[in-house]
Amino acid sequence: MKNKRLGCFTLNGLAAALITLLFIGGISIARGGALFSPGDLNAKTGDKTLGGVNSHAEINECAACHTAFWDSNRMTDRCLECHQDVASQMESKAGMHAEMLQEEPYVCQDCHTEHHGPEASLTEIDANTFPHDVTGFSLQAHLEEMDENPIECSDCHETLEKFNTGACADCHSELDNVFLSQHTQLFGETCLNCHDGIDTYGEDFDHNQMPFTLIGEHAPLECSTCHMDQSSIEELRLTPKECYACHQDDDTHESSFGTECEQCHTPEGWENVSFDHSQLEFPLAGKHVDVNCQECHEGFVFEPMPHTCFDCHAGDDQHDGKYGQSCEQCHNPEGWDQVNFNHDLSAFPLTGIHMFVDCQKCHKDYTYQPMPHTCFDCHASDDAHEGELGTDCERCHVPDGWDIITFNHAQTSFPLTGAHVSVSCVSCHKGGNFSTTPTACSACHAEPGYHSGLFSSSCVSCHNTSAWSPASFNLAHTFPMNHEGAGGRCGECHPSTLHSYTCYTCHDQGETSSEHREEGISDFSDCMRCHPTGEEGDDGGGGNGSEDNDDD
Repeated sequence: MKNKRLGCFTLNGLAAALITLLFIGGISIARGGALFSPGDLNAKTGDKTLGGVNSHAEINECAACHTAFWDSNRMTDRCLECHQDVASQMESKAGMHAEMLQEEPYVCQDCHTEHHGPEASLTEIDANTFPHDVTGFSLQAHLEEMDENPIECSDCHETLEKFNTGACADCHSELDNVFLSQHTQLFGETCLNCHDGIDTYGEDFDHNQMPFTLIGEHAPLECSTCHMDQSSIEELRLTPKECYACHQDDDTHESSFGTECEQCHTPEGWENVSFDHSQLEFPLAGKHVDVNCQECHEGFVFEPMPHTCFDCHAGDDQHDGKYGQSCEQCHNPEGWDQVNFNHDLSAFPLTGIHMFVDCQKCHKDYTYQPMPHTCFDCHASDDAHEGELGTDCERCHVPDGWDIITFNHAQTSFPLTGAHVSVSCVSCHKGGNFSTTPTACSACHAEPGYHSGLFSSSCVSCHNTSAWSPASFNLAHTFPMNHEGAGGRCGECHPSTLHSYTCYTCHDQGETSSEHREEGISDFSDCMRCHPTGEEGDDGGGGNGSEDNDDD
């Protein structure tokens, strides 16, 4: 049986294949691997040498860019070895490449291609997926042309790297050519210096979100009023924010108060002064608050300034300097009529009704010195006593009013007690007579009829000042006062005088005489001799020696 033939897998076939591979590999190595190149490299040169070459076409070794499959380095690493500027961006996370390639692994070949010929573009980017925002200009508001066709990269870029500065004007002149003409005249044609594609500084730009808010008189100003010859955002941001930078020519103080205008003024206008005068040694109060600044600061003179009242109000001094120049001792900024003089510190403190008297009532014609201090000096015409009691009014009266009397009657020869205390003065002192007023009871109190002249005018023998009754009769009186219901009526028993009496007012004289004669009593003229207590059976041992006086 014959053996089956192996064809190319014979020993000779395998040897031939190995020799062929070694030959091809040797030629490839000798030519730097170019034997397997998919096309010519780009021959465009840059502005500097990178990795010892001016263009990719000068690279003779494939391994300069391509790595073997067993190598730990990637092709991107070989790119960054030459393109150090891009490597720096990636390391510092700044610049367009760092913005675009924020997540590893990033691959340069995604955007940059090769082997398409010496004149081919090195960058092939899909406009629909390229993150244009990382360039500093968003396409958010530039997706379509004026005719609503999609915007192509070539509409704005002459090349991928070069922007056509006239492209902005070409489109926007169709929207508002007048505005664009004025705008470019003010800020130049370098639109990208200020505009970022999303109109950060466009119509909806809110200046009040900036460090320098526009309020008051600043709000209606044109941008060019403050931003002159500025053509970039950085220049706009460097616009001075201090008042004095713009308003130096408006400084009526000629720098005498420095350059910090905002200490006194606001954007509402020069006239709206916010200066806090209370922080000075002369705070404004009362009527000073409403005084126009120029009335005190004539000619815009603010330093030095007088601070005393008299410095400004010498012409208003109605005292003609008589009381010195310290006006504040009596007056305050509320007005000349608001006098705060403390009269209590003078020789004549004001109390009672005097406190409410107008100053001019006493100080006529603004006369303050000398001034009388006694009551009678001012109230002579008010003296109801017509001088009878002298001129020391304060002995009886106080400043609270004429009706409030402080006279101490207890210090006189007739102290007031009992019912006399509440009696009106004029009830006793008629016609203003105080010095010769009688003190006897009978001078004021007429004798009542039931006394019938029995008693003297010395009422105090029986009565006191509390009331007429009950009487306090204190003479020796052994006979019962209420005999047979007499009730203390003296005249019943004493019709003539207190020193004589009669029983016949009540007892019939004829009947009494008969009864006594029947008893053998002949002398019965002195009833009390036998009836000292008024009882019928009394026997005081009198009579004419009768043996039986029990039946009197």
